[in-house]
Amino acid sequence: MLKNGVKAKMMVITPERAAKWLEAGEPNRKIKDAQLRRLVGVINRGEWDENNGETIKISPDGGVVDGQHRLWAIIETNKSVRALVAFNVPSDSFDTIDTGVGRSALDAIVVDGRRTGKEQKYSAYLAASAKLLYKLKQAGRIDRMLRSGGNMKVENKHVLKIVNDNPELAESTRFVGSLPHVKGIHKSIMIFLHSLFNKKHSDKAQRFFEKLYSGEDLSKGSPILALRNKLISLQGHRGAKNGHPFNKFVMAITIKAWNAYRQNRSAKILSWGAEEAPPVPR
Repeated sequence: MLKNGVKAKMMVITPERAAKWLEAGEPNRKIKDAQLRRLVGVINRGEWDENNGETIKISPDGGVVDGQHRLWAIIETNKSVRALVAFNVPSDSFDTIDTGVGRSALDAIVVDGRRTGKEQKYSAYLAASAKLLYKLKQAGRIDRMLRSGGNMKVENKHVLKIVNDNPELAESTRFVGSLPHVKGIHKSIMIFLHSLFNKKHSDKAQRFFEKLYSGEDLSKGSPILALRNKLISLQGHRGAKNGHPFNKFVMAITIKAWNAYRQNRSAKILSWGAEEAPPVPR
């Protein structure tokens, strides 16, 4: 007996048993064909390792919390295999499970939406922007976030908490996500920044991003035009820019363009110097 009533035992899983568990309807990820094909090959070649410690996890209702690719492989090969099965695993533990097919933040958001009946639009953008908002909250201020080094790992449970506690981020995702795609202008970064700018002035934030993506009605000297041209010119850039991590450089020049736009100032060139202090949205 494990904690919270979870029980694990070694058992033979037949194709019929695998199908029964899968049909129970527990929310899960989309099937990844490459992973399924790999597992089918493992079973057909007799390379299945029943003693590797990995478990197939079944919820109290009999649905699959973890292991759908392995179960589908059993069905497709029509062969029974022995595996360690954990029963009574809570359905909401999905976002904390780490297996060979890693759960991405996107997976966690999609599954959480199916489970709660609150599926999100543009979930991939939302997941990426939620990570940025989490990093901001950890840093406390945007200038500290931009100045911080390293690559902070954000766990799926933190992403879900950010999404659930900050509904305005989903609103920004729906707004920016619906704008025309422009190569070089990263939507996840712009969603994160829209959620910040929107708190400063919602109408101006809407116009700022609409014009940034459409490119319409922008005159010479417009900070939005300067930003649009700069981001497009940086398309495909790899590595640091002016000594700053590239994504942070993009955030900084976008904040600079926003500040100029709010203050009705012109801007023809946007950059962030190597020794320059990080900008803060005004």
